[in-house]
Amino acid sequence: MSNHYFYGIMKRIFTLAAIAAAVANIFSAQAETVTIEAGGLKSAVASDPAAVTALTVNGTMDASDFAFITSELTALKTLDLTAAAPEGDAIPECGLMVASLEDVKLPKELKTLGQGALGGTAIRTVELPATLTTIGHGAFAECKNLTALTIPAGVSDLGAAFAAGCTALESATVGAGVGILPDRAFEGCAALTSVSLPKTLTAIGADAFSGCKTLADVTMPESLTSIGDHAFYGAGLVGIDLTGCTQLTTIGEWAFAKCPYLEMASMPANLKTLGRGVFYNATSMALSAVPEGVETVGDFALTGVAAGDDKNALTLPEGLTSLGAYALADWNNIEVLTIPPTLESIGDKAMANWTSLKQIDASKAVTIPTLGAEVWKGVPQAEAYLDVPKTLFKGFSTADQWKEFQVRAASSELTELLQMSGAEGLKVRFQRPLIIVGSAGAPIAGVQVYDMAGRLFSFPLNNDGTTATVDTSAWNAPTVIVRVELADHSAAAIKLSLR
Repeated sequence: MSNHYFYGIMKRIFTLAAIAAAVANIFSAQAETVTIEAGGLKSAVASDPAAVTALTVNGTMDASDFAFITSELTALKTLDLTAAAPEGDAIPECGLMVASLEDVKLPKELKTLGQGALGGTAIRTVELPATLTTIGHGAFAECKNLTALTIPAGVSDLGAAFAAGCTALESATVGAGVGILPDRAFEGCAALTSVSLPKTLTAIGADAFSGCKTLADVTMPESLTSIGDHAFYGAGLVGIDLTGCTQLTTIGEWAFAKCPYLEMASMPANLKTLGRGVFYNATSMALSAVPEGVETVGDFALTGVAAGDDKNALTLPEGLTSLGAYALADWNNIEVLTIPPTLESIGDKAMANWTSLKQIDASKAVTIPTLGAEVWKGVPQAEAYLDVPKTLFKGFSTADQWKEFQVRAASSELTELLQMSGAEGLKVRFQRPLIIVGSAGAPIAGVQVYDMAGRLFSFPLNNDGTTATVDTSAWNAPTVIVRVELADHSAAAIKLSLR
C-alpha cells in the first residue's frame, strides 16, 4: 500500500469524524433490527437514517450496504453484525468508518477486516472472531477510545498502522499466527503499557512502537531476526534484553533513539551492526562496553549515552572495523580507550567531547585507522597519551589528528623472565598501566619493582598465586627492574620497558 493511498484513508477518517460530530446530537435516538439480502439495507431501514443510533443486521450483505452505513447512518453508536454474512466474509475498505460508533459486534464467521474498516470510530473494546485471518492497513487507526486489543491466533496478515494513533490503548496481545509486526503497528499509542508478542515473531517493523511513551518493558521473542528503523523511537522503555535473540543480526536506524528512561540494553552475541542512531540520546542508559561481535557502529548510534566501566575505561571489541560519524560522541567520562587491531576507520567527530580522555591504547594496531573530520573535537589531546606499536610509531606521530596526542611506542609482547635459582614457568608483560606476572609453576610469593637507580617502588599488588598485577599509573619511569619470588624460594628478575 502506498503512503498516498494510506493517507487518503486517514483523511477520510478525519473528515467523517468532523461530519459525525456536527450532526450526532440533532436527531432523536432510533434503534432498528433488520433482516436483509445483499444490497437491501437502505430500503430495510424504516427510520430516518441520520437518526438511527442502534442497528442489528441479519442476513447477507454487500459493499452497497456498508456504503449506506458509512454515508448515511451518521449517528450510529451500536452495531450488531453477529448474524450477518458479508460478501466474501469480509468487511470492505472503510466499511464501518462511522465516527460515532461506540460498540460493534462483528460477524461470527468474519475472515477479513478491510483497510480502515473501523478507523476513526469511537469504539472502546472490540472482540475479533477466531475465524479472522486478515486485518487491513489502518483497520483500527485513530480509534481514540479503544483501550484493549487482542489479535486472534488465526490472523497471519496484519496491515501497516493497523492500530496507530489509538491514544487510549493500554494493552495489546498479538496472536501466534503473526510472523511480522508491520510498520507503524502501534505508532503513537501513548497510553500503551502492556504488549504481548508471539514467540514466532521474526520481525518488528519500522516505527512499530514509535511514540509509545508509557511502554516500559517488552519481552522480545527469541525468534526475532530484525528490528526496523525507529521501531521504539521515543518509547518509555526502561530496559531491553535481546540476548536470547540469537538470530538477530541487525537493528535498524534510530530504533531505540530518544528513549529517555532506557537504562539497560543487552545485545545478542551475534549482532553485527548497530544501525544509524540506534541508541541516540538515550541519556539514562549506562553502557559498559560496545557489544562483543559488533563490526559496524553507525552514525550517531551511541551519541550521548553514558558509557564505560567502573574505572571509566572502554575497550572496543575485537572485530570492530568502523565507527560512524558522532558514533560515540559526548562520552565525557571515558579516561582510557583501547582500540582493537581490526579498527579501520573512525567517522567525523566520532569521539567529540571526550573531555576526560587521558590515554588511548592502540598498542595492538596493525594499521593506522583513517579518520573523518574533527574526530577528537573537544578532546585535550596534548595532555593524553597514545600508545602504539613500535612499528607504527612514526606513522602515528606524523598522521593528522593522531600526532596531536603524546605518542608513545608500547611493547605488549610476552617476555620470558631471566632464570635465577631455578625459577621456571614465569612470564611477564606490560599492558599499560599494568605489569602482569604469571606463573605456571610454584605460586608467586612476592613481586618487587625497582627503578634503574635501584630504588624500590611502593605499589598496590594484586596476587592470587598464579597471576600478580602491579599498577604503574603513578610512575614516570621509562624502564624498571621486576623481581619475582616464588613459594619454593626460587626467584627471577628482568629489565622491562614501560614505554
